[in-house]
Amino acid sequence: MRIKHFLFFLPIIFTSCYFKNFEAIKVNNLNERVFENSAEGKILDEDNNIQAYVKAIYVSDINPTFQNDDVFLFSFYFFDKKVQGLSNINYSLRMNGIRPYKIEEIPQDSKIIHQVKLLNPWCNNYIIYFKKVQTDKFKIKFSYKDFRALKLNILKGRGELRFYPTLQEKLIQSQKEQ
Repeated sequence: MRIKHFLFFLPIIFTSCYFKNFEAIKVNNLNERVFENSAEGKILDEDNNIQAYVKAIYVSDINPTFQNDDVFLFSFYFFDKKVQGLSNINYSLRMNGIRPYKIEEIPQDSKIIHQVKLLNPWCNNYIIYFKKVQTDKFKIKFSYKDFRALKLNILKGRGELRFYPTLQEKLIQSQKEQ
């Protein structure tokens, strides 16, 4: 009879230890900050068919080497197989009405793509530089061809259009459910 009681309480003991170990996780780790500083959206045609998928991640307050500018990592996926990338389309990209002054394509085998979990190796990924503006609110507008323009809003440190819950939110929610 005692063995049955012990076996009954064994999973409860392991579960409680499991959550205590996660309390020590840093809130500001890389992917946590990436999620908080990101936004994503789709470009639709007049029939609401998806033509492109875009992610933007503000990195100037994550990486100190980018603090003199407003720098974003962009990930583009175009559903038109002839497009694939910014170099072979006529597009418009603005951040708070300002054009980028420098665009660098990230190679598919770059460490950045593997470190930043929101970037996908099957997309075209870029580091895009804008002149620094004094604001906490970024309004990004991307358009190409005659499709409806995509508008993304990013708040420094808190992505308005964040699709993924933070690690801290997941832990709090799972503790409430128990």
